[in-house]
Amino acid sequence: MAMDIEDRVAQAMRQLESNIEKARRNPEAVLQGSFSGTARNVTVWVDSLGRTERCRITPGSVLEGDEAQLIQAFQEATRKARRKAENLEFEDEAEDHCERGAARRGFLDEADADEGPPTWLR
Repeated sequence: MAMDIEDRVAQAMRQLESNIEKARRNPEAVLQGSFSGTARNVTVWVDSLGRTERCRITPGSVLEGDEAQLIQAFQEATRKARRKAENLEFEDEAEDHCERGAARRGFLDEADADEGPPTWLR
């Protein structure tokens, strides 16, 4: 059991060292970064601290009675996004920055325009 704890601590230290190196290479991406996770018809974006920034449900994909599945999809998508944030797994940083800015201003970027009309979640 002691070895298991030591292995977990060593793994956490390696991850921390990796994150420090990523943050040194691109500190702005850490501060401005957005990490997404998708599960079924739900996408969730979080910031570098794992705080939810926005959510999106694919238009026309939810039917009456799907509430439980929708909740599970939100939870799963949030877990995926937070895992990426924990590990600083940056996606295309330019795209994320544009997406974040568009969401803040209330405008859709070109990628969102192809996904149909805005929903109450974006």
